[in-house]
Amino acid sequence: MPTALGEWLTAWNYGISDELAIHHGSGLTVGLADVNRINEAIRAFKQMDDQFGAGAVRPVVMNYLNNNVSPLLQGRYDDKVGAELMSAAAGMTAMAGWTAFDLNRQGQAQHYFGQALRLAKLANDPLLGAWVLSTLTRQAIHLEQSIWAVWLARAAVDTARRAEAPPRVMALILVREAHARALGVGPAQDRDTHKVRQVERLLIETERACPGDHGPRSGMGEPVRRGGVAHAGGRLLEPARRTTAGAGVRGGGRE
Repeated sequence: MPTALGEWLTAWNYGISDELAIHHGSGLTVGLADVNRINEAIRAFKQMDDQFGAGAVRPVVMNYLNNNVSPLLQGRYDDKVGAELMSAAAGMTAMAGWTAFDLNRQGQAQHYFGQALRLAKLANDPLLGAWVLSTLTRQAIHLEQSIWAVWLARAAVDTARRAEAPPRVMALILVREAHARALGVGPAQDRDTHKVRQVERLLIETERACPGDHGPRSGMGEPVRRGGVAHAGGRLLEPARRTTAGAGVRGGGRE
């Protein structure tokens, strides 16, 4: 879906969020208690996903999204509740995408990730938007769509910086950009040393962004630890370092 990806990136970077000041929907009045229930459901579904896998949890997620979340979006709410509701709906929608990704239903996954990004824009929630963009990056890496992976990763990094993302979240997003750029490094016989240096610089920046050895989860469903970042960086760059050692390319990150 390259056309859709381009439209989503353009809308995220340059679009203007619709006003949420007062939404006069035809449904019930929505309050913060309704939003809290969605967030509690997201946490419960993540635990189910960890324990039982996407195949077991996806039907529950889809049922909740369609029958509980969607009707609330058509309800009546003010700007404060509306922003919180859009963020919660984005989180649940992204989870629908993630379970589809786990089941290798890539078209469905991308559709829900795109909808989650639109909801994050409506909520004016850049940190959530950065996470969705990083998740789209992960999918592009999985599908070996190197150009889209880099574009999505760069948008995620830029957004996370504007949002002043916590260090461990920033580290996760940076290492994902490094992974995206590593896709374009090329085979050993004609490896692009400029791209190798780009990846190395990103890994050095990742290490600086994540100063502690251990820490809490990123808040976006993924644990971020400094040792894990270094290990991932080593796996990304080891073939490049072996190939370019004779050309004087200096290694980066922790060795």
